[in-house]
Amino acid sequence: MDELTKSDSRAIADSEWNEYRTWTKLTWAVLITFIFVVFPLVGYLSSLLHWTEKAAFATFAVFAVCYGYANYKLYHVACPRCGKWIYNKPRCRNDFTRYCLHCGLPILAKSLDE
Repeated sequence: MDELTKSDSRAIADSEWNEYRTWTKLTWAVLITFIFVVFPLVGYLSSLLHWTEKAAFATFAVFAVCYGYANYKLYHVACPRCGKWIYNKPRCRNDFTRYCLHCGLPILAKSLDE
């Protein structure tokens, strides 16, 4: 296997971490949007228009699907160094880790050599 220079290693790490950053931001955006915008709006409109609890349930179902998908994609991002999922090992998942469970690369590391 070819040896990577530091600039190549940094470029690979940056490009791989972009997916992680994207899904992190999207997960938080979905959560904040639904908590502070959609749920109060549905509550207000349901009392104003006399909707039943079906509208609230449908809203929660949409939220659960969107948040679940974004969260799934966030926790199934591949490590740039080893190519395995960062947060998952067989029969083990650690959502609070700050490094890859397989190779030990710190999350959002500047290069693959750290």
